[in-house]
Amino acid sequence: MARMCPPVVSEHTKSRAEVDVFGIISRELSDEWTALHSLGIAVHNRKPWAEADFVLVGPPGVFVLEVKGGRIRRENGRWISTTGEGRDSESKAEGPFDQAGGASAALFAYLSKQIPSLRSSVVGYGVVTPDISFLVKGPDILREVVYDAADVAAPFGNYVDRLAGYWRDRLTAQKGATTKRLDERTRASVVDLLRGDFDGRLSLRSRADIVNKEILRLTTEQYRVLDGLAANERAIVSGGAGTGKTLLAVEEAARYSRNGRRVLLLCFNRSLADLLSRATSDLPGVTTTTIHSYMRDVVERAGLAHEIPDADDSYLFEVFYPDLAFRAVVEGHATDRFDAVIVDEAQDLMETRYLDVMDAVLDGGLSTGHWRMFYDPRQDLFSSLHPAALTRVRHAAASYNLTINCRNTRPIGVETAMICGFLPSETLLVEGDDVTIRWWSDPGEQVRLLGRDLNRLLSGGFKSADVAILSRRRLGNSSLSAGIAGVPFRLAEGIGSTPPAGALWFATVQAFKGLEADAIFMVDIDDLTSPEAVGALYVGASRARAELFLYVAESTRPQYEERARELGRRLARSD
Repeated sequence: MARMCPPVVSEHTKSRAEVDVFGIISRELSDEWTALHSLGIAVHNRKPWAEADFVLVGPPGVFVLEVKGGRIRRENGRWISTTGEGRDSESKAEGPFDQAGGASAALFAYLSKQIPSLRSSVVGYGVVTPDISFLVKGPDILREVVYDAADVAAPFGNYVDRLAGYWRDRLTAQKGATTKRLDERTRASVVDLLRGDFDGRLSLRSRADIVNKEILRLTTEQYRVLDGLAANERAIVSGGAGTGKTLLAVEEAARYSRNGRRVLLLCFNRSLADLLSRATSDLPGVTTTTIHSYMRDVVERAGLAHEIPDADDSYLFEVFYPDLAFRAVVEGHATDRFDAVIVDEAQDLMETRYLDVMDAVLDGGLSTGHWRMFYDPRQDLFSSLHPAALTRVRHAAASYNLTINCRNTRPIGVETAMICGFLPSETLLVEGDDVTIRWWSDPGEQVRLLGRDLNRLLSGGFKSADVAILSRRRLGNSSLSAGIAGVPFRLAEGIGSTPPAGALWFATVQAFKGLEADAIFMVDIDDLTSPEAVGALYVGASRARAELFLYVAESTRPQYEERARELGRRLARSD
């Protein structure tokens, strides 16, 4: 990736085309390039002040880029740009080639005085019009330096090579001598002269913002699955953590709602149901709830609550509530019926009695009705993924498999798979910071390490709402039960859109299923062998989008190191 200066686009940048080109340059040019965005030029020979949209500094030379988005035309000798919203900018006699050429000449004059060796190097300019095909001809137009709509599908590096080649050949012909490439030291001097005190390091928050923007771009790939879902009345979609299952569940609910259908959107986890409810709150005909809340509501509305015995909640919701809800629907006590049922995190609901309730409330039932189930078998924390139930739904449905991890960065995805003993099966495309592993010998040491890391992250621009602290244990049974000394935040147990003032969210992994956060701190990791502990570790660690901190007991280090060796062996065998 190219080094960008500044590292993120200014919020004051109004040009959509500039924002897009910023991202293209960042992603598609190598780290040998530095791109200065919106560079002011006070040494222009014709203007008291000018501005270059981008200045690229790389081995072939220095290049000024003028970016023009939207429609561009010339009338009566004046250049006019029209935005995507149809607004004309002020007409100018000076066109983009004049602007870029003047800025390029001013920079060459300035730089060659400061670095005499640059007089034999390439300094040129280009014009970028990504929204149109630039077919205009004229003595003031250099078609060879234009990047237009025809170039968008190709790598940006192709254009830069073409631009550098044009100016190299032209300057060689004019000067009669071969132009020199810029070595690393000269490039650093150029960047320092043009934008002094340059530092390519990003703040923690800025790095997370870039990761989130890249992840958002990748999630659009999941929409390809929607085409298949639209062609099938029944479908089961499997995928690992972060592959976009919840996104597709919401999109499917929206599609059915737009078609006037009544939809029941179910999940197991209350926090996930709250998130789904907010996402579907404006969709008419969509009922979003947990399976437990739905069954309780059906039983109470049918007047059958008095038949619920005094027993453990887990037994009630596994047996009595499903049986009574099913009876209420079949006997006509509950009038609600739905045109479609959508289940997120279906591995937690893959139990025969739950499927019977869905079958009863769905028009056409599970055999001929419309339904979608999204699941990840690795996240079966509640041991509810019954093979017979899975066979039942698979028999009646089309199957799809999501493979692109669109939540985690590559380091987070690989570390999560390694420590849990899995082979990374998803395609991880977004780079990011390495996962931080902290080894602790006693609970007090764990708390001290956590406090130090939290303070560093929060001082780096993260907000309390960006952070979640997860454990297999409730707060009262965690090493954090007494709080975190030295951190100016208390712990609030639970989860929601925004933590209470002065608080950080602390939640069990079970409560956080289906959710995500920019930064995850997972504590109390003292078991890497039992299925329950490994399952919780997989679910918790895979919730992180940009930053992941794992606090692991020193006693588990031998198992951790063996997992790392085993992953290496498995990857070697798979090559």
